[in-house]
Amino acid sequence: MGLLDDLKQEAAELQAKDVDTPEVAQTDVDEDRARRMLGAKMQALYKYFNEFNEHLNVVSPDVSGDYLLEGLGTLTNLRQGDYKLATDDPKSIQKFTFHWACARQGRHEFKVENPIIAEKHRENLWNQNLRFNKRDLQNGAGAVFVIDAFVPVSFEFEADAVKNVINLKLKNLDSLGTITHSYSSEKVNAELMDELAKCVLRRPNRFDELNGEKMSDDLRQRLRESVEKEREQRNTELHISGSDEPKSSMTQRLTGSLFRRKSEAG
Repeated sequence: MGLLDDLKQEAAELQAKDVDTPEVAQTDVDEDRARRMLGAKMQALYKYFNEFNEHLNVVSPDVSGDYLLEGLGTLTNLRQGDYKLATDDPKSIQKFTFHWACARQGRHEFKVENPIIAEKHRENLWNQNLRFNKRDLQNGAGAVFVIDAFVPVSFEFEADAVKNVINLKLKNLDSLGTITHSYSSEKVNAELMDELAKCVLRRPNRFDELNGEKMSDDLRQRLRESVEKEREQRNTELHISGSDEPKSSMTQRLTGSLFRRKSEAG
C-alpha cells in the first residue's frame, strides 16, 4: 500500500469519526437532560411532601380507617397521626420516605387452630411490620395471636438513574401489603402529587385511574360494605381488651381543605 493509499484510509477514518461524533454528543446531551429532569422531579416531590407533612402535623386532621387481617379479623377505628419525612441527604434527593401510623389503644386477640396456617400468619404479620405476640398452644392445638391496634404506612420514593424513572413503593396504604409503581419524569406532576395527598387523607381520588387502574363505583361500594360488615362482625364476636371506644365508620370527618398548593410542580 502506497503513501496515497495510507492517506486515503486515514482520511476515511477521520470522516467516519466526524459523522459519528454528533450522534454520540447528542446522546450525551439527552442523557444529561434526563438525569437533570429526574433530579428536579425528585426535588419537587420532596418539597411537596415536606410542606404537606408540616401542615398535617399542625392541623392533625381526624382521619381513621380499618385494616383487614386476612384470615384473622379486622383492626378497626385506627386513627392516623405521627406524620414524618425522612431522607439521607435533603440537598441531593435520591430517596426519601413519607410515613405515618394508624393506631389506637387496645389489642386484638385471634386464635388459629391449624399450626401450619398459624405460622403463615406469623410471617405475614412480620412482613407487614405489625406489632404482635404469638403463643403456641399445647398438643398442636394451634396458636393465639395478640396484635396491637397499630399499622405503619409509608410512601417510599427512589430515583432510578439507569431506567430514568422514579419508583414509588406504597406500604399498607388502605390495606396491608406493598404495591410499587414506576413513573417517568413526565408523569410526575402536580396532579399526581395531589392525588397521592388525597390517598393519605382517605379522600375520594383518581390515583388508581392515573395508574391505568379503573374500578367501577358499584364494585368500590361493595368492597366498602364488605369491610364494614367484617368490622361489625368482629366487634360483636371478639373481646378487645383495653378498649371501650365507640364504633365509627371509615368516613372521614374532615371539615375543609387541609392546604392549598401555592405552586405547581416543575
